Amino acid sequence: MPVRRAAAAEEIADAVLRLASSESSYLNGAPLSVDGSCTAFQPRPRPQTQKKDAP
Repeated sequence: MPVRRAAAAEEIADAVLRLASSESSYLNGAPLSVDGSCTAFQPRPRPQTQKKDAP
């Protein structure tokens, strides 16, 4: 679930430090979203239905 708040500077710094460390040596071109799960839980648009013409 989204955390619904802005990230603290330390939280962004933690992600940057992890990417710059040897802990991420196996990552290869993978995007890292540091957004509190906001983009993972966006509502999906409902499919539009076509209205039939009335007789």
